[in-house]
Amino acid sequence: MAKKPHWEYKKYKLAFLTHNGESLNTRAGAMGKKRLQKVLPASALFLAGLLTITWSCTQKEPIKIGLAINLSGQNGATGEDIRDGALLAMDQINHTGGINGKRLIIITKNDKGTREGIIDADKDLIDKGCIAIIGHSYSEDTMIAYPYVTSRGVILFSPYTATSELSGKDDLFIRTVPDTRAYGRAIANLLSKRRAGKAAFLLTPSNKSFCEDMFHETKKYFKGAAVPVWFRPGPDDSLGEAVKELIKTGADAIILVTDEVSTGIAAQKLRNAGFRGGLIGTIWAQGPTMLQYGGKAVEGMTIISPIYPDKDSKAFLDFSAALGKRFNIKPSSKSLRAYEAVYILSEALKKCPKRGAISPSGLKAALLGNEFKGVLGTVRFDKYGDVIRPIYEIQVQNGRGIKKSELSWPEK
Repeated sequence: MAKKPHWEYKKYKLAFLTHNGESLNTRAGAMGKKRLQKVLPASALFLAGLLTITWSCTQKEPIKIGLAINLSGQNGATGEDIRDGALLAMDQINHTGGINGKRLIIITKNDKGTREGIIDADKDLIDKGCIAIIGHSYSEDTMIAYPYVTSRGVILFSPYTATSELSGKDDLFIRTVPDTRAYGRAIANLLSKRRAGKAAFLLTPSNKSFCEDMFHETKKYFKGAAVPVWFRPGPDDSLGEAVKELIKTGADAIILVTDEVSTGIAAQKLRNAGFRGGLIGTIWAQGPTMLQYGGKAVEGMTIISPIYPDKDSKAFLDFSAALGKRFNIKPSSKSLRAYEAVYILSEALKKCPKRGAISPSGLKAALLGNEFKGVLGTVRFDKYGDVIRPIYEIQVQNGRGIKKSELSWPEK
């Protein structure tokens, strides 16, 4: 008896991909193939396979960018803001033709804010073929990722890392925010304008690289006294104890080098304790969560940041409307920076050679050799990949950030 023909449908797969870059050859696919074999003649199966092969071969391989951020614990909401801003940019870029006709895919990985999680996330993204990784959420996390990612020949592109430990290096690390040297000059400039004689700093080891750098760089340029006060977020009232220490310093101004939640709560505690001096926050605290936790206590507070979109501009209004429609959230500093980062990488990738594989050196050259315009203004980089953009004094007024002055340009 002649053997029945045996049909295999596993060599050729449709290349549909999710946001996470994973194949959508779904569970239903395998079941559907079996049913198909029962109802279609062999000739129809052959034709279906041939069409699948032809379709796959005519598609351009997508360009993959990794997004490695902390989506766990207290900082998970911040990570979600970052992810949503990046995915919105991806959707818009693909809707307008992608990158030189190639679809862009953002693959998101939760680094969990741990050493093991950071390396595992980056390894997975590199293994999946990402040409660049946007990350990580904090300077401390980026310092863990930096040697691994760059040694694998992949661009590490950061809208969130300010530590000066990575400044002035000819490597594959590129950032869209100023470093702590620039922030230090800006804060010292502001303290001088306000004639402050003593400044106290609230610092946390959860982002030690950023905090230590911010304190030392400001102290380098500030002519008055600078006093550090450390606290570790937790169930005990370590923040309350730190506030008492801040008050004891007798400082004219207090700089809160803390996240959105801690900054808002610290402002409340300081005002309730009777402190009437100047409160200064950093880009780390910039966002609606700080306003939510700080309430009236953050009215009049100053934020030192390069992020000040023109909220009446069409670009910002379009971004705000699109983000609200897609994710039902309001813009934050985090979502804006992620959105900007994806667009900058996209524009740089468009300038890379259209034939052949895109090399890290080619992408780096495209980034460093061009200016990029977006919702947050013009961005350019120096020869080391450190950004050149102004830093602003932004004051909270009636629950909104109002630009008061430009404090300094990074010295390049």
